[in-house]
Amino acid sequence: MLSRRTLLSSLAGAAAAGRPKVYLFNIPAQPLRAALIAYAAVVGTQILYDARTAQGRRSHAVVGLFSAETALRLLISGTDLTILASGGDSVLVPVSDLRNRAGEAGGGTTLVLDTLYVDVPPGSEQRRDYADYGQRVRAQLLHAITSDPRTAKRIYTLRLGITIAANGTVGIARLTRAEGTAGVIDALQRVIRDIVLDRPPAGMPQPIYLTIIGV
Repeated sequence: MLSRRTLLSSLAGAAAAGRPKVYLFNIPAQPLRAALIAYAAVVGTQILYDARTAQGRRSHAVVGLFSAETALRLLISGTDLTILASGGDSVLVPVSDLRNRAGEAGGGTTLVLDTLYVDVPPGSEQRRDYADYGQRVRAQLLHAITSDPRTAKRIYTLRLGITIAANGTVGIARLTRAEGTAGVIDALQRVIRDIVLDRPPAGMPQPIYLTIIGV
């Protein structure tokens, strides 16, 4: 349990460093609509979605200090929803809707949105070096995936665990979800294995899980 002093110190430290503001969340896994209401109450911002989108879906638990964006991505992880930005608001839409829009526009492989979320191990949100490292991993992987012609502007959903050696080389420890053509999924794994990342902080728990969505 974080004390009030620890929480205020963490918030002030993030603001002073110019990093995104963090909030203390304690939202258990529950029906998605109720979880979104609880999320909005914490961050004071509105999440736009079709009421039918929330029906039958459950949220992921979000407990700890997170930025608003990271918390929302955690909240909907495991669902087929993704986040669009529209006029400063966050809009939840099913990935299938985005794919349909791309197809209707005559560009089935047009890149509408690329999302890569780095799920740092439980408790890591309280270690700023772990959280910062997770963001660097996200940026490096996203650049590699969107720059490679085999994986840019492709449709897929991939969730996997990776290990990062002291020299930055990457190994794939576990593949838990793979949706897309076999060629694209194979290419994604090759791009991830070929990248050399920054050296991980000493003692950081591994594997790190990634959720990557290309639509």
